[in-house]
Amino acid sequence: MADAQPAKAPDRRPWFVWDEDWLATFVGLGLFLVLLFGIVPGSVIP
Repeated sequence: MADAQPAKAPDRRPWFVWDEDWLATFVGLGLFLVLLFGIVPGSVIP
């Protein structure tokens, strides 16, 4: 029975993969948060 085998489909990727795309997204979010919370309060609060 092929349906009873563990899920090893090659076309499916786990949602958490440490690759260049995930790293780029993480770095992009980090820079966005730094800019958002670093520049905005600095420009609003004298």
